[in-house]
Amino acid sequence: MWLSSFMANAVKALFCCHFIALIEKPLRVAFILPFER
Repeated sequence: MWLSSFMANAVKALFCCHFIALIEKPLRVAFILPFER
């Protein structure tokens, strides 16, 4: 069933994007704040 595998990949990609966005914000703050001083 190609549809179920497509759905699984879509969910996986969505989760990865959400996870990256979640960890990217604190990382950016951690990297930018020391250089702004």
